[in-house]
Amino acid sequence: MPWRNTSIMDEKYFFINEYRSGIWTITDLCKGFQISRTLGYKYINRFELYGMEGLADLSRKPHSSPKKTPKRIEDTILAFRRKHPRYGPEKIIVKLPEKFPNNH
Repeated sequence: MPWRNTSIMDEKYFFINEYRSGIWTITDLCKGFQISRTLGYKYINRFELYGMEGLADLSRKPHSSPKKTPKRIEDTILAFRRKHPRYGPEKIIVKLPEKFPNNH
């Protein structure tokens, strides 16, 4: 296939349109687009479930962060940091429990 000046999203649409034409096998289609069959099936499954909107990139952000610092502690640290902008992380770790002994 000749070089095309297109976006990734355009290529995904073109891939699905070629798939829907029924002319190509999945193997040949994926070879032509230089993608793995796994990725080709991923695009096809997303298209079949969600339509063309399903081809958009999904967020990779985790659904939850179990080890995330609680908001009240985060706010305390940030307030302390604003009050003492020259303190580095080591000094903050030492000084914060002295100032706020109940915030663990």
